[in-house]
Amino acid sequence: MTTLRRSLYLCLLFLGLCKGALAQDYPDRLIRIIVPFPPGAVTDVVARLTADFIRTKTNQNVVVINTAGAAGNIGTREVANAAPDGYTLALIANSIMAINPHVYKDMKFNPLSDLEPVATIVDVPAVLVTNANSPYNDLSELIKVARLKPGSLSYGSSGFGSPLHLGIHRLAHASQIELLHVPYTGAAQAIQDLVAGRIDLMALGYGTVVELVNGRKLKLLATATKTRLAELPEVKTVEEIIGSPFEHSAWFGLAAPKATPASVVGKLNDLVRQMLLDPTISGRFRTMHMVPMPTQPQEMRKLIEQEYGRWEDLIRVTKLRIP
Repeated sequence: MTTLRRSLYLCLLFLGLCKGALAQDYPDRLIRIIVPFPPGAVTDVVARLTADFIRTKTNQNVVVINTAGAAGNIGTREVANAAPDGYTLALIANSIMAINPHVYKDMKFNPLSDLEPVATIVDVPAVLVTNANSPYNDLSELIKVARLKPGSLSYGSSGFGSPLHLGIHRLAHASQIELLHVPYTGAAQAIQDLVAGRIDLMALGYGTVVELVNGRKLKLLATATKTRLAELPEVKTVEEIIGSPFEHSAWFGLAAPKATPASVVGKLNDLVRQMLLDPTISGRFRTMHMVPMPTQPQEMRKLIEQEYGRWEDLIRVTKLRIP
């Protein structure tokens, strides 16, 4: 063996030993989970339950830090630019990974190439709701009126290009109707106007509206799930009503900076999957109408790529103009 070959061999051996040592020792210090949304949202619950579980299993401190702005782009970009060592993680949503790239002209990072998928955590199914005094008792009745009077019915969202906007935009395209979009600066104000009857329709996570539905302030029109929800067996799915495939939900998970060692990603994935198998924690998620969603990193990447392509196609086909 020549001197050069021997040196290359020793370097490769050294790198392999370092990676092995990293996997064995990780984590040995504080882990930060960046939540790129404001405090108090459902993302806080998901992040804090995850942080508590990792802390318990590893005996290392795990802190949750809210860094909100630009629909999740600011905090996620911080993680994309962090050292790829597994000590700075992002609580991501599918909107950040698959919708924002088509809405924001310059995110200053590429979620597909600058982040390493770690694990999905929960899925939050969406339901379509109207105000309690609305004349529509299910989505089919609303669609009939929308076809007779294009643009006469309105829907609210938390802003142009948000999941709340694009979910209904996709519904309108799939059912061949025209609805008036009313963007708000946040979902709370839109929900208030929905309850008051100033707008006709919204697509929201069931956990967000369940109390308003039970309090007879909002009315369920359909679920945006593949099959009927177990807790709402009498409520039809959008797919049943329009006769074509339709699903809309928000899912949340963990991502790390690109080039984070596979061994570290694997260890974090194992921890998340253990958490979702814990009956106490999975039970807490379910009581908040979140569905535990365990996946392997490669499955998560495939899911992101599929959703990215689906939203890209919708925006192109409908010629949606991005301000």
